[in-house]
Amino acid sequence: MKKHSTRSISLPCGVHKVLLGVALLLSVPTSNAIASPSVNGTRISWPDDGWYQVQTADGSQTLCNGGGHCDVSPGRYLVINHTTGERFNNVEVPAVGDSVNNSGVTVNGSQISWPDDGWYQVQSSDGSQTFCNGGSVCDVDPGVYLVINHSTGERFNNIEVGATSNMGIAVNDSRISWPDDGWYQVQTADGSQTLCNGGRFCEVGPGQYLVINHTAGERFNNIEVGGDASNLSTIVNFDITVPVYMPSNELQVRLTWGDINATASWIRDEQWSLTADFDSNTENLLMVTFTDRNEGVTLGSVETNFKTTAGESQDVQITADQFNTERWDNDSDSVSNFDELIAGSDPFVDEDLILPIEDSVLGSAYVSRYFESRITDERPLYLTFQPVPNDPDQDWLSGNVDLDVDGNGTLTRNARRVSNYDTKQGTRTHSQNTVSWEGVVTGSQSDYWYTVNFSNTMTLIDDSTRSYVEVRTGTSIGLYTFNSEIRSNLIGRLIEGTSVCEPIAGTYYSLYTNNSNRSTYSETSVSREIGEPYWRVTKVSNTYKNPELVTTEYFARELSMSAGDLIEENGFICDVVEFKN
Repeated sequence: MKKHSTRSISLPCGVHKVLLGVALLLSVPTSNAIASPSVNGTRISWPDDGWYQVQTADGSQTLCNGGGHCDVSPGRYLVINHTTGERFNNVEVPAVGDSVNNSGVTVNGSQISWPDDGWYQVQSSDGSQTFCNGGSVCDVDPGVYLVINHSTGERFNNIEVGATSNMGIAVNDSRISWPDDGWYQVQTADGSQTLCNGGRFCEVGPGQYLVINHTAGERFNNIEVGGDASNLSTIVNFDITVPVYMPSNELQVRLTWGDINATASWIRDEQWSLTADFDSNTENLLMVTFTDRNEGVTLGSVETNFKTTAGESQDVQITADQFNTERWDNDSDSVSNFDELIAGSDPFVDEDLILPIEDSVLGSAYVSRYFESRITDERPLYLTFQPVPNDPDQDWLSGNVDLDVDGNGTLTRNARRVSNYDTKQGTRTHSQNTVSWEGVVTGSQSDYWYTVNFSNTMTLIDDSTRSYVEVRTGTSIGLYTFNSEIRSNLIGRLIEGTSVCEPIAGTYYSLYTNNSNRSTYSETSVSREIGEPYWRVTKVSNTYKNPELVTTEYFARELSMSAGDLIEENGFICDVVEFKN
């Protein structure tokens, strides 16, 4: 056992006795050091100088009574010598491998040192033997020691010097292994990331690691691993769920990552799986593709950066929601391969390119034609409607327009010819960048009475662009009932030098039905995206002679709409005075 070096000097007997007395005084009280409890591993022990009791740190529970030691779990404890009444607070029992707060007590090689903040003593871990008194350093053999600062009463248990056993933890190249005596976990040295759970070994990269036996509560710090991390591999298990798709015997799911290019196995329904060896601690772009026709057409894909762990195995789940199906459109017709195959169309042929092209399709801008076109830019505005002389289409005309300075107000127009009459009533509202109309039209024609309810909102987008949204429903009742529904949501561009916007994009929908003996049905959908050359028209209808519904599709160069009587331009009135101001 190494200690501070001393020299042998012959002294007279009297001097020897004096120095011996001085030494006894400098040992600061030796009885307390001997009587102090000591910790070795998870065992608290004490000298045979009284009847001891071990309690939890707060004294709420007694763990041991009498005897010479007490085996406990890692933590802090209260030890009481009931014979002398001495109490030893916060006796610390650390987990195996835990670093202890040494408050400046350090180990360098075979030397234990401490700061100049008190009178220190170094003892064996059970306190039965003293190796150094005072000074600032103590040279000892490998082992576990108790260091006491007698000036403050602080005790530093389990000061390890030299090599210590890892209790069965072994390192072989890049593999950390352990005995079959509990459930182990391997973490990074700082405990921030778990690399392996359970098993008997863990493949890791070079570095230091923390190994924990959760069954026994043992911790093994700073397990050193060398080796070349490039040679390590992790078994990755992929659980893949693809989007719901129609039955096919030619489906495949393929995975690529770095140099790996592998095909998954079908399990059932939309479930696929794949297991492969990946380089550990490595990040690459992971791509999973879902295909039909033996990889002849791609239905969807997942692309993401994926990094493997340093563990023995890793589980990865890929869900159907992660697959992007919209990006795969071989014929660039804005309909994905996935949707086209489900619908039965060819994903490599743009059906749009083979449709006939016509000059126009007929639409209706009802409010623009019958309401907005009948007012002027004057605000406030009041005008009356009067019959036009010699107009063969009018026997009588009345009504008025009454708008305030902000453009809010009403329009009423009554017209009659012979037994037919028509009454239009609408309310106009201006709010910031919008002008809205809402109202009803009633009347009669021949033996039928009709009602039309409508609403419309026009919105200023910029100096040359407006939106036009309109909903109109109509019913005509006589011998039979005729119903109609028209909806439009259009974007228009202002025609230079006019107050009219030409429709350039959006949707227009109309439906006409009746319940006559030879009832007819006509449904038309018109749509166009900004930048597309044509309006796409789909019409489903029948005739009196042929009641079977027939679908017709074609392109139209123009959506034709009358903006108002005596207005030549095609479209809707959009440059109202409220937008000009």
